[in-house]
Amino acid sequence: ILFQFINVGIPLAFLVNLVLSGVKNDWRWMLLSGCVPAIGLLIATILVPESPRWLLSQGRDAEAKQVVQQLISKTRVDTAPQEL
Repeated sequence: ILFQFINVGIPLAFLVNLVLSGVKNDWRWMLLSGCVPAIGLLIATILVPESPRWLLSQGRDAEAKQVVQQLISKTRVDTAPQEL
C-alpha cells in the first residue's frame, strides 16, 4: 500500500507545484502544500484508537473491550477478546 501512496503522491506533488508556479512567493505555497498531508496524518493518528490486540497484550482488557465495542456490534463484544 505504501508504494501506491508514493506512486500517487509524487505526480500529485508535481501537479500542485506546477499549478502554483508563477504565484507570488510560490516556493512558500509549495512548501505549505506539502505540510497539508502531514497535518492530516497527525490528526488521523490522534483520532485512531489503539489496537485491541496491543491493549490486551499490555493487560488493559477493559480498554480493549471498549475499543472493540466501538468497532463491532455489541452482540459479539463478549467473545471478541478471546478471538484476538
